[in-house]
Amino acid sequence: MLALARIFTLASFSFLTLPQGADAGPCASFPLDIKSVSQEAQNGNAYCQAVLALEYLRGTSGTQSDVKYHALASGLVESDDPLAIYVVATLFRNGSRSEVIKQDKARSVEIFTRFVSKLDVDNSTNPNHLIAMGIVRRYGRDDQAADHVLGCSYLQRAANLGHPHGMYWVADCIADDHIEGATQQDRRIWLAKAAEFGHPHAAWSLGEINFEAGLLDDALANYQDAASFGAPNYALRLGRIFEVGLLRAPNWHRAEEYYQQASKAGNDSASYRLG
Repeated sequence: MLALARIFTLASFSFLTLPQGADAGPCASFPLDIKSVSQEAQNGNAYCQAVLALEYLRGTSGTQSDVKYHALASGLVESDDPLAIYVVATLFRNGSRSEVIKQDKARSVEIFTRFVSKLDVDNSTNPNHLIAMGIVRRYGRDDQAADHVLGCSYLQRAANLGHPHGMYWVADCIADDHIEGATQQDRRIWLAKAAEFGHPHAAWSLGEINFEAGLLDDALANYQDAASFGAPNYALRLGRIFEVGLLRAPNWHRAEEYYQQASKAGNDSASYRLG
């Protein structure tokens, strides 16, 4: 149960279906049904493949996996779908750990340019497109300066459409003072909304806010939420919190539970902690 009081309702968001294109299918609904999205991706739906690749990259549906992200993204190199183009551009910008795709910033710029040319973001109601463009504009590219205000405006539109990752990024924009008139309470509300969807990064960020405010029980509840949403890195962090007794007395039994959770999800650091 989330620590922050639920002073708002998300009923209007819970099963929101958004216009993504005729073939978007289950990849257009929130929260995502990962099994259905995976099936559509296996059937060759490029948009669903791109959505799934982003889920593996973000770890926002308990599915964080760099290996699976790289495999999917590498397979989208020839796709003409705008979101797939964004995924491929991001892959070339960062490279892959396995070096199957080597970092190539010049090619990344070329692909990002193709992505931008395919979108009419001023009229878009596709939150994934808005988030992608928001991140591109907010942080800039190797050939283009950042525009924080414009980028955050796209992210805000995605959040208002009910996308939890958009909500998380809006909170991040507020933290950096990139949304005029927004307050820290607005930031908390957006994080709590995203966490309602099971967004682990939002739940953990909310925990950090509560920790800094001295609300240790609330912080612990947020951290436990983040770990329960399936992101192994947060299970590892929570195990460490219990091991050293950061919020309560040290408790190896609880630490071991979270280390095992993270280890089963493939986290090598957690496996090391277990010996």
